[in-house]
Amino acid sequence: MTWRRCADTLFRTAPDGTLVISLQGGDPVFLAAPGDAVWALLDEDRTLDELVAELARRFAAPADDVARDCRSLLDDLVRRGLVMGAP
Repeated sequence: MTWRRCADTLFRTAPDGTLVISLQGGDPVFLAAPGDAVWALLDEDRTLDELVAELARRFAAPADDVARDCRSLLDDLVRRGLVMGAP
């Protein structure tokens, strides 16, 4: 499965994170690090493995921890209509 930002989102990046909102409604979401890094990587289709590898490298974190946190964030962003998965 690959993940990508939904087309109907607006976002603004600031030094301390990224503010994201769906044009379909709902509350804005502020993504601080490393969530803002996930958002930046989702500018194109990415698998969970690709996201985990890049984030683990970038933040020098254990891949298992990154995978768990990344899955949780993706689930939340999908529920809010900000990210979509495709087989």
